[in-house]
Amino acid sequence: MTTVYKYFVPVSNLVNYVSMPVGSRIISAIEQNGAIIVYALVPTPVSLPIWDEAKRILVLGTGQEFNDERENEIKPFDKIRFISTVKIGPYVWHVSELVEGVEE
Repeated sequence: MTTVYKYFVPVSNLVNYVSMPVGSRIISAIEQNGAIIVYALVPTPVSLPIWDEAKRILVLGTGQEFNDERENEIKPFDKIRFISTVKIGPYVWHVSELVEGVEE
């Protein structure tokens, strides 16, 4: 069985790590009460899921460059999988997931 869960993602200059059950897939991002929320399809067994996979989520403002701290967290073979663009007030944020290798 699969369930849609939501997770808060802070806007920061670093890669955000969000714990999700193994096998989860982020499907969208929205603004909710002034914050970025990502939604994920989460495999849900009868018992509670085990939270043991850290998804790496990148939030960039329009025109924002990568800084040194962020570049240190991106591995050479990472791919950036775009999730969504989110507008909060006058700011526009582009939310992506860093994934290893190619993901279709």
